[in-house]
Amino acid sequence: MTGRIPRHAVILAAGKGTRFKSEKPKVLHEICGRPMISYLLDRLPDLGVEKVFVVVDPDSSQIREALADYSAEFVVQDKQLGTGHAIICTADAVKDLQGSLLVLYGDTPFVSTRYLESLFTACEKEDCDESLLTTEVDNPAGYGRILRDKSGSPADIIEEKEATQEQKKIREINAGFACFRISSLVSHIRNISNDNKSGEYYLTDMVKILRSAAKKVMAVQVPAVDEIFGINDRIQLSSLYPETSLFPL
Repeated sequence: MTGRIPRHAVILAAGKGTRFKSEKPKVLHEICGRPMISYLLDRLPDLGVEKVFVVVDPDSSQIREALADYSAEFVVQDKQLGTGHAIICTADAVKDLQGSLLVLYGDTPFVSTRYLESLFTACEKEDCDESLLTTEVDNPAGYGRILRDKSGSPADIIEEKEATQEQKKIREINAGFACFRISSLVSHIRNISNDNKSGEYYLTDMVKILRSAAKKVMAVQVPAVDEIFGINDRIQLSSLYPETSLFPL
């Protein structure tokens, strides 16, 4: 790690297992006998990640117990107010760190190392304040759309609920994963507002916020493969990863 920009990661794992119709937290549902979140945690050392933070809800005893063998630090998100709020809750834990912070989702366990490496590399070699993963899909319904400026750089991400009919035609979507220069993230994360139709704090608003502060934002576009999409219920778990149907959930 000598001479390398320090790398850290945060995994958002405060979501309930509501759509799984289960008392078990979503990220603890098993793939081949292992909690889905463990696949992410096992991948991070290969990326040179030093500190790992896991955002959990106040009743997180099951997750803490399941991850006892990992050297992760837990951040409590007291209320489910969106992805931006989860990172606001993380800001105090990372404020004294240098380098980059990769934002991951505990229900997307198989995103490849090469895609995550590309986000770190964009921040480090292109000296940008945020890099985000995007892809193009034939049916973008339900996803945040990437808005680009005249130069082709990402200028904003508009969520489906906020998008105009014209914006909904955009096929390039936000895949969710992002990497931030920690100093820029901490300085600007509390500028996120919940003045929107959902009343939530969207982490995606950081693109617009950082651009407004004359910061550099880059998009890393990748193919629309299954590994970049989350698992939201048992049907998706079985359809995306058929081998998991052999194991009890």
